[in-house]
Amino acid sequence: MKIKKYRALTMQEGLAQVKRELGPDAVIIESKKVRQKGIKGFFVGKGIEITAAIDTFVLPHDNTLERETISSNSRMEQEMYYLKGMMNRLLKQQEKSQVEGSSSYNSWLKRLVDNDLDSEIARDLLAGIQESAQDKDVSLEMLEILITNKIKDMLVTSEVPGKIKYISFVGPTGVGKTTTLAKLAAYHTFEEQKKVGIITVDTYRIGAVEQLKAYAGITGIPVEVVFTSEEMKETIEKFKDKDIVLVDTAGRSSKSVVQLSETASFLNCLPKGAGAVFLVVSATTKPRDLKRIAQGYKRLGYNYLVFTKMDETETYGVLFNMCCYTGMPIVYITTGQNVPEDIEASDDGKLANMVMGVD
Repeated sequence: MKIKKYRALTMQEGLAQVKRELGPDAVIIESKKVRQKGIKGFFVGKGIEITAAIDTFVLPHDNTLERETISSNSRMEQEMYYLKGMMNRLLKQQEKSQVEGSSSYNSWLKRLVDNDLDSEIARDLLAGIQESAQDKDVSLEMLEILITNKIKDMLVTSEVPGKIKYISFVGPTGVGKTTTLAKLAAYHTFEEQKKVGIITVDTYRIGAVEQLKAYAGITGIPVEVVFTSEEMKETIEKFKDKDIVLVDTAGRSSKSVVQLSETASFLNCLPKGAGAVFLVVSATTKPRDLKRIAQGYKRLGYNYLVFTKMDETETYGVLFNMCCYTGMPIVYITTGQNVPEDIEASDDGKLANMVMGVD
């Protein structure tokens, strides 16, 4: 094995030297900041010292030793793979530490975390921006522009395709699924002049059915209550002439496989390729609960996000966190209880400013 140290002004330059001399299979063993040579280390900036290694072992031609050598090589490869992974993780942590060592970046890191961004997501975001800036001094104002643009690019928003007929609303208890459904039902009925039908399988919550039936009495939108998968299929057939069918579901714990499987049995009755599943999440959800919700509801096949209760919080980092956790687009946000007024189609620029805490 050949081990060699390299010094450079930046990590990028050092890695380029390693690749040029030792090749792409070289392993980074250590990297650290050091002062460049000068008068007692003064009047010069810091640089990077990288220790790298490359396996120079050549397989012997002696056939009697070949099998033992191959076995030894296999173990060595495994050890080298493990070492390489460990050092890459250390390098990534070093990049994050460099972010925290910069006053401008550290100031924005604190601000983003205060706005409920996941600290790891915030560090990765700033590390990427710092790397693209190539260690140049960036003002707080310029950083704000760069961060806002990056968040805007990563905040996926979308409209529901016109071919979608069935829209199901899933999510935890109390996030506002039924109210959101009512707002969209009114919008499609009165603004777009579409024929709308409502199905509810939420027969657990006291008053849920009565709430929808009272709303149906005011708007004239038909509502059907179903208790079984067979009734679900019959109602789908009954609503075959509708342009849009909205499906309300009971609030479920993301930790309950049984409850989620029951909801899935109803959603599986919907025609394939013609449905969308909205995961409805309150903007007031605790950041540490988001990953559990994102993971637990995967079994229901959600493909869009709706954020409710935007008017009940002043920090909106959870929106960005959820997009990063799920990779799914935000389609609507709701800003109050008024039906149908308090609902908006998502706008990446507006949402990016909200995540940043910019009015």
